[in-house]
Amino acid sequence: MVSFQQKDLKILWGKAAGRCSMPDCRKQLVLEASPAVQSKAILHGENCHIVAETANGPRGKSNLSLSDRNRY
Repeated sequence: MVSFQQKDLKILWGKAAGRCSMPDCRKQLVLEASPAVQSKAILHGENCHIVAETANGPRGKSNLSLSDRNRY
C-alpha cells in the first residue's frame, strides 16, 4: 500500500472539491450519515492512483516517473 504525504492528500482533496477525480464518476466523497450514526458525515471512497503505480498496471501508460505517480 502506498503511503501518501499529508501535504499531497490535502492538495488532492482541495483540488478535487470533495469529489471523485475520475471524469466519468465525479461522485461526492462526503455523504450525510443516517440518524442512527453518531457522526454527521461519512467519507465515501479512498485515495487511489489515476495513473497506475507501475507501467503494467491499469492505466499504466504515462510519462510520469514512479516518484511522481505517488505525489499529487
